[in-house]
Amino acid sequence: MKKILLLLTTVACQFSPEIRTSHDQEFFDNTVKNERLTYASVDSIELSQHLTEIQLAGTQNIGEFFDHRLRFYKIDHPDLVICGSRVNKLLLYFIDSTLVRLRYDMAGNISNQLLDSLGLSKFKPLDDKSKQLLRTRTVYNKIQGKLNDDLTDYELIWYKGDAVSRFRVHDPMGDSVDSFFFFTEMIGYKKKVRELEIHYNYLEANLPSGL
Repeated sequence: MKKILLLLTTVACQFSPEIRTSHDQEFFDNTVKNERLTYASVDSIELSQHLTEIQLAGTQNIGEFFDHRLRFYKIDHPDLVICGSRVNKLLLYFIDSTLVRLRYDMAGNISNQLLDSLGLSKFKPLDDKSKQLLRTRTVYNKIQGKLNDDLTDYELIWYKGDAVSRFRVHDPMGDSVDSFFFFTEMIGYKKKVRELEIHYNYLEANLPSGL
């Protein structure tokens, strides 16, 4: 199982996944640290946990689909801090009552802190500016030890075992409103959702009328 650390009172973060560097991102090698940072008290949730094993007090059920096989729960303003940044919202995704995805809506950009803790697995540009910076190999400032400040739309992606973590930045206006998202999910989550959609669409189209 992939354990997710929910940082409650700390201003640092600790993750220790196996880093797999994308071939196209080799210029990042030796430009980011891969050190463990200290942390204070933590609570934990594990991907693959059953719904009944997780304390859902204070959560809001925000949707159920496909005969309750796909469920979403939300916690607004949880008492959580990751890498010194407040979590504004936490979403939990369940398929067949198994936790398959966590989404943290962050108050700030923690890209550089995550790089310090995790190292880099893959950089994914999501707009023309990010693609241009990637082509010119100016995504990461080696002297300052951080990502280029001009980046506003991109993902950082880490893999470990059967799970993937992503930090998504979408801040084209520079207003930092609903701009930073940290995901941890089981590999194949989106494929499984698509399979459910296809299955239930098929049933709906082929069941005799009146059933």
